[in-house]
Amino acid sequence: MNLRFADEHDTAACLAIYAQYIDTSITFETALPSEDEFAGRAVYPWLVAEEEGKILAYAYAHRAQERAAYDWNAELSVYVSKNAAGRGLGTRLYRALLALLKERGVLDRFDGGVASCEVHINKPDARIYQALLDKYGLKASECVFIDDNLANVQAAFT
Repeated sequence: MNLRFADEHDTAACLAIYAQYIDTSITFETALPSEDEFAGRAVYPWLVAEEEGKILAYAYAHRAQERAAYDWNAELSVYVSKNAAGRGLGTRLYRALLALLKERGVLDRFDGGVASCEVHINKPDARIYQALLDKYGLKASECVFIDDNLANVQAAFT
């Protein structure tokens, strides 16, 4: 498995992974965007996890707000193909993207709500949220938890 920067040839594969989440509350969208619209969301570099030429997951950051005063802030998203879940790809991509954004000065710190942490999980289990908080040293108030099962999100705040 290889992590690399995404390029224009990866748009269709990333959009296919994104499509797996359209009918959930995770994307906040009700219709799949076109390839052009989807590719236009690339403000910062995207990363992909690839194995034997197939994209299994991707991660990207986008501006949390449109005004220039928010240029130091980014919202991070990781999407893993449902048939590749449970292999740690999301964690690897998330860590690599955080390091890249910090190196480029987009995220100069990751605490106090400076950046938002958007977590997409397709295996509902409240323990996953707590593990993510513990692993990244975050507080629940610093993250946006998105899950079809409200009990999982509420468990992160107990």
